[in-house]
Amino acid sequence: MTLHLGSAVDSILLWPLGGLCLCGAAPGSWGDLKVAVAGPATHIPMAFFWWAILGLAEAGDGWRFGAIVALNAIFMNVYLCAFNLLLPAYPLDGGRVMAAVLSIRGMEPNKAGKITSGTAIVIALGLLAYGIWALFVAGDPHAIMCCLVAVFILQNSKQLYDLAVAGRVTEHPLFAREAQARQAYPLFGKDDSGP
Repeated sequence: MTLHLGSAVDSILLWPLGGLCLCGAAPGSWGDLKVAVAGPATHIPMAFFWWAILGLAEAGDGWRFGAIVALNAIFMNVYLCAFNLLLPAYPLDGGRVMAAVLSIRGMEPNKAGKITSGTAIVIALGLLAYGIWALFVAGDPHAIMCCLVAVFILQNSKQLYDLAVAGRVTEHPLFAREAQARQAYPLFGKDDSGP
């Protein structure tokens, strides 16, 4: 999507908490919204692919292992799409969607930054509390990932919040793109790039 909007993809970083595409600025909030939705949307065709594999596995004899793998892949892709897109916690895609929608609606950038980061911090604290409970009370060793995701969200959202409180949110990459687009196309109003 970034290439389609005329920006460049500098690199793709894969790490234990997922992937991150380092790319040039999309043109305004509509561009940010399209890029943020496009990432999690890639899980939808992958889920259908694994659904087709599940159908083949169930049709064949002795393919029980293949059916289990395909079913788990379907659930994983649906879960990742929903988690990344529907959870409005910056820097997840849902938080980027929230920031873009607030900007499209004409909200002042520092206020949008405070709302975006504040929402993410509340969600991250909830995830952290759940992760600690699951790790120490329920004894689930996988809850450490929940704790790591929560710390990742907290760290990034705190940076955004600090800039918003200082009135410098346009220095943050999430809002700098909108500021750059408004400077480049001042005659087009609040958001120059349209749907």
